[in-house]
Amino acid sequence: MSSEKIKKLKADIEALRIQLTQKDDSFDPIPDNWKDFAPLCTIRSGSGFIPFNPYEYQKQVINAIESHRFTVILKSRQLGITELVSNYALWNCIRNPSYYALFFSKTQKDTSAIATRVRRAIESLGAYCKPVTDSKLEIQILSKYGKGGTISFRNSSVNSSRGAESINLLFFDEGAFVDNLRELYGATIPCQSMVDNPKCVIASTPNTTFDFYFDQVTQNNGEKDVIKICDLIKRKEIDPYQQWTDENGRAKIIIHWLKHPKYGKEKDFLGRIAKDYNLPVEFIEREYNLSFTSSDVVVFSSALIQMAAKSKLKKLNDLDPDGVYFMGVDPSGYGNDYTVACVLKRDKEGNYSLVHLYRAKKSSTEQDVFEISNIIKKLNPIAVNVETNAMGQAYFEMIRDNNPNTDVTGSTTTLTSKEKAIGKLIAMMQKGSLTIPNKSWLTKEFLNFKKDAETNRLIGCTDGNDDIVMSLAIATKILLY
Repeated sequence: MSSEKIKKLKADIEALRIQLTQKDDSFDPIPDNWKDFAPLCTIRSGSGFIPFNPYEYQKQVINAIESHRFTVILKSRQLGITELVSNYALWNCIRNPSYYALFFSKTQKDTSAIATRVRRAIESLGAYCKPVTDSKLEIQILSKYGKGGTISFRNSSVNSSRGAESINLLFFDEGAFVDNLRELYGATIPCQSMVDNPKCVIASTPNTTFDFYFDQVTQNNGEKDVIKICDLIKRKEIDPYQQWTDENGRAKIIIHWLKHPKYGKEKDFLGRIAKDYNLPVEFIEREYNLSFTSSDVVVFSSALIQMAAKSKLKKLNDLDPDGVYFMGVDPSGYGNDYTVACVLKRDKEGNYSLVHLYRAKKSSTEQDVFEISNIIKKLNPIAVNVETNAMGQAYFEMIRDNNPNTDVTGSTTTLTSKEKAIGKLIAMMQKGSLTIPNKSWLTKEFLNFKKDAETNRLIGCTDGNDDIVMSLAIATKILLY
């Protein structure tokens, strides 16, 4: 490049820098605190417009976003979370010329609706800022601080993240209903790698229990079980706003409509919504009452798992050696399958609880058999049933030969016998005669266990493993029930 071109390039860069940093004294200064900024904007309320005075739970959400790199929000409808996050983005854009916020919505219609809200807020801030661009879906701000940041609004199509660079705030709206959220998330997160203090927010009402959003909500929560928390909120046993930081440092937030100052005081809010809009019960439960969908393809409903998740896993040495035990063994094949041996304890009333698990991946057959035999020797179960499909025959023979004083049986599993065994599991859970541990990593297997919607035949877990479910199903064949 010639020296003249280099000089011109430097001059253009300097001119741009001056343009971006030059202040415009015709505008008023914006408050340095978002809480003071929000009431300057107006929002639609009923048939009119009012100042945006954030509720306490909304202030808590912004505090969580500001103090965490990632924030995942599970919410009821009509809590103003999208409006809240877009207002926070606008405040940042007014004050920072390099700030870039990218909002993804489910459809183009949803995208346009959010963009319209932001433009309406800018119009109400006439003394403080104005939009530079005419584009409805990409808004740049001009304020007292010069040319400000940009907010882009896009739908969630596969290619919608193309061209995005240096994203300060990334917001996925109604993420549970975006089929390609996993791919979209993976494509856009790297765009935040060069930004100081970036923020990523995923917010949604519940949908299914086998999608990427459900994983984001439920993973790495330690002892906290999201479905159980939602159930306690609905029963009004805990506060309708729950927040914690998970094991990976992400903010997790659950907000129910009961937390809303207006809706929470209404005697029969859900009944009115159902009547006014003629909505089915399942839609009301999902959209307003934090209930994950009991879809036609889900075998174990979330309500059933909530009811059954009452027992506790114990270490082998903590189990009563005089108890009455039964075992089911699902040997691994190849790949990512686990070898699982479940231990069920029978109480005096004839009810069963899953109290211990052996669960190992890619161990040798000899190692698995050794560990399972050790459990058998310590607990002396009434009976042990081993699935003999494929590799299972070798497991069965070795476990039987290693434990000659125990009733060890083997059984093959066909699709028909599998369906009967799963049906028995469900029946026992419904009657309260079978309980499982309240562990999110374990209950997720049940929630992800599916059937084909057209044929109504079992599929199993297409996203993960179902070895715990199957070991329990194998055990039910020998229960005294």
